[in-house]
Amino acid sequence: MTLPRLKKQLHAALPRLPREQREAVLLIGVEGTAYEEAAEVLGVKVGMIKSRVNRARTRLAELLGLSGAMASPPTADRERGRKRPLPWRQPFSR
Repeated sequence: MTLPRLKKQLHAALPRLPREQREAVLLIGVEGTAYEEAAEVLGVKVGMIKSRVNRARTRLAELLGLSGAMASPPTADRERGRKRPLPWRQPFSR
């Protein structure tokens, strides 16, 4: 897929997101606003912003026909090659 075509499809897909998700993904992904600042602007908690951005990215990937691997950007941990253990796989402390 060419970049101009992807931009055109993204522009067409954004209005199909719920308003809350669209606002969050535009603040974080386009404007580069920090999660904390976006939460303050929208009057919600940081966790809500992260949830909305995640849902928006997932939905946009579906609308654009992208695979799950391309849907979310790598986290800092994945970029460094580290894996965080899942909470339920932590050893029990006695």
